[in-house]
Amino acid sequence: FVVEGVGPQGGPETLILEEVDGRTKVTSIGHMGSPEVIEEALATGMVGGAIETWDRLEALLAEG
Repeated sequence: FVVEGVGPQGGPETLILEEVDGRTKVTSIGHMGSPEVIEEALATGMVGGAIETWDRLEALLAEG
């Protein structure tokens, strides 16, 4: 993905899907490359966007 003002970021991402008590647990692991890159990305407000993305997915799944 591209972080505005920082440029292309990120590396391999892993999604793990597990069944837990009849529900699906999603674990997302992303590699950013270095602590400095993580700090720069976090400074852009990406946490709010990430939370919004997961909330939207949850809402879509609840509709189905």
